[in-house]
Amino acid sequence: MTPRTVRKAERTVHLFWGALLALYVYGLLPAWGEPLVRWLVVPGIVCSGLAMWFAASLRRFVRRIVGPRPQNGVPPESRPVLAHQPRR
Repeated sequence: MTPRTVRKAERTVHLFWGALLALYVYGLLPAWGEPLVRWLVVPGIVCSGLAMWFAASLRRFVRRIVGPRPQNGVPPESRPVLAHQPRR
């Protein structure tokens, strides 16, 4: 997934949780919706917000622990070492 797609998905999930919370606040959810909001919607909106906030630092942390991912299916240790690295 590209970073743009990931951000779109995170925003969509966060807006979904926010819409459910708005339905609860304005009294449009039935009576069974209160425990749903308390135990599912509020933690969901908090987690999705934190995921969007810390996404870059979490990605860097995971990359540092796991290591770089292979490019074009070739692991970094089996790629030839070039004397002159091309500029990016």
